[in-house]
Amino acid sequence: MQISLLDDQLNNITDTDTTSYSDALKHADLTVAAQVLTGEILSAMSDWDYQGDTATANIVASTAISNRYYAFPTNFLKLKRIDIMPDGSNWVRCNKVDIGEFSDTLGSETDVTNLFSNSKPYYSIIGNKILILSGTLTAVTNGIRYYFEEMIVGTDTEGTDLTAFAADTDVPNLPEPYQMGLVYYAAKLYFQKYGLTDRIREMNMELYGYPQGRPADEASIGGIVGAMRKFKITNEPMILKTPSNLEDYE
Repeated sequence: MQISLLDDQLNNITDTDTTSYSDALKHADLTVAAQVLTGEILSAMSDWDYQGDTATANIVASTAISNRYYAFPTNFLKLKRIDIMPDGSNWVRCNKVDIGEFSDTLGSETDVTNLFSNSKPYYSIIGNKILILSGTLTAVTNGIRYYFEEMIVGTDTEGTDLTAFAADTDVPNLPEPYQMGLVYYAAKLYFQKYGLTDRIREMNMELYGYPQGRPADEASIGGIVGAMRKFKITNEPMILKTPSNLEDYE
């Protein structure tokens, strides 16, 4: 539903109007709520790449090991997969590896190319960078493709992704059966501002089925978040496959 309808629900629950609780403030609180609940639904989803997207980046010639570090995609939240085109024409799956698994040194470009090849490339995540471990890389336009979950909260009337709600016509990405969770969380933020502890507990109960907030025990999570975390887009059974074999590098 449109943000304007959630605005109305938020004014109703908090017993406010647009003067005491403006649309701008409600949109800011609803944005925070969407960010938090996006994290909840992502941690529970196994059969749907919720807010999944793809992005490309240019491969930089690996004349030095420092050229092998690439920034996360815009609005990055959770990385799912990387493919690269090291020869400029053929895509190759780039599997993830923990940089701490290697006993060999990785201090130079030669160290990397002695251990890895372009036919079996790997990547590791270092801070907020992605390190590509492969043979010698040549410059390739759009030679890296990322598959990832992005941090967006909804879309505008043109279908453009949003990182914050700004207009009454914006629409949240959260599935409609759980959008009242945005209202409960935003109302909780409003009540926290004024120290209304009884109302905060009410919102926690609506959100998590627990008066003190999100319980640490996953099995104890109830309320709208508990229902949301059980949501599945398909009943098809999952088939899990090991993505890589590290025998050559252990």
